[in-house]
Amino acid sequence: MIIVSQEKHLLNYNNVIEICKTFGNEKDVSIIATTINDDIVLGEYETEERADEVLEEIIENIQCKSFVEMNTDRITSEVTGEIYRMPKE
Repeated sequence: MIIVSQEKHLLNYNNVIEICKTFGNEKDVSIIATTINDDIVLGEYETEERADEVLEEIIENIQCKSFVEMNTDRITSEVTGEIYRMPKE
């Protein structure tokens, strides 16, 4: 899945280690994606409640688009090429 930040930066979810909330930036709460190389601000929100709602939307989007294939040789897990756009507010 590709996540599009509020600033229109693209982030391939397959490279994400963690997505979490941080406090104290321009707005009250930011959603940050941590990768091997960097921390990327995906979006900033006025309240913690709104940031929680957005995180839940991301989780639901990932769960709906994922599938697991199992056979005798191996187990394959894949996230389809869907896009999640971070809401402005």
